[in-house]
Amino acid sequence: MNEISDILLECGRMRGIGADLFHRTLREFDWFVTELVFRNGHSLRKYRKMVFPLDVDADNIPRKYALAFREYCRDVYEPKGAEE
Repeated sequence: MNEISDILLECGRMRGIGADLFHRTLREFDWFVTELVFRNGHSLRKYRKMVFPLDVDADNIPRKYALAFREYCRDVYEPKGAEE
């Protein structure tokens, strides 16, 4: 698997979602990217700063979105103080 797939699977595990319901994680990732691209809400400002400005290297753009999504999942779904 590639890094983006691994990140999405990790986020699904944080949410307590198994492979049979993985489409829910994909839907949340879709929502997350849409919010970052088309809306300028204050609640996701931290993650927007992780993605923008976009790199000239187009191959790196999906990775930046996935890394920001992983950080979002950690902030939302991991219990506070559960750091490794």
